[in-house]
Amino acid sequence: MWGAMTLLGAPAAAVACALAVAGCEASEAAPPGATEAHMSDAAGTEAGADGSSGGSGAGPTSGASGPPPNTTGAAETGVGTPPTPPPPPPPIFCGLRDIDPSIDPTTVLESGDEEGLIPTEIGDALIRNCGCHYTEEVLPPLVDYQSNTVPIATLADFHVPFRGVLPMDFEGPVYLAVYERVVNQVPLPMPSPMCSAVEGDDVITEADKALFEAWLSAGAPDGASWPVRE
Repeated sequence: MWGAMTLLGAPAAAVACALAVAGCEASEAAPPGATEAHMSDAAGTEAGADGSSGGSGAGPTSGASGPPPNTTGAAETGVGTPPTPPPPPPPIFCGLRDIDPSIDPTTVLESGDEEGLIPTEIGDALIRNCGCHYTEEVLPPLVDYQSNTVPIATLADFHVPFRGVLPMDFEGPVYLAVYERVVNQVPLPMPSPMCSAVEGDDVITEADKALFEAWLSAGAPDGASWPVRE
């Protein structure tokens, strides 16, 4: 019946009252020239003021929002992708050509297959592994050993009494102290623990370590006497 009254142009006040609350005075007159749109607006205004909607009982007020969205996300539930770990640092190679390629090895180390010289293959192994001992152009975290009190550039250097720091209180020739550091790797290994012989490998290759062990345990002979023949 109310729908019929609206369609037929019944007084706007009566329609608004019917849509808002029961018991509204039906005798109020509509303003002159009221249209169906005006009547609908009036009904909506009255309904909103009293917190109810078109005769259906109490409901949410205009502009009310639902419950707040869940913003906790994966952090609260513990679900999520773990952070990507940083890449490993690049290896540090301690060969002379890696540290200071401008140095000519023949100018900093005396090697050869003659008497009084470091054997050629031992000299090559020293250049591959002990570059810090043959240049001052060493960047941290490596250490410059060229100006150290224990040079290892000539055969004679390996046969003088050891005057270095490690091994502590060591008495004997340099080549035996080198044996402790390179072969036994005590108290600190040489080459430096910060060095890599090859990417992902130890500080020295097994082949070079075995070569140093054989030469040093034989008494560090010169090039003319190496390799030792039984």
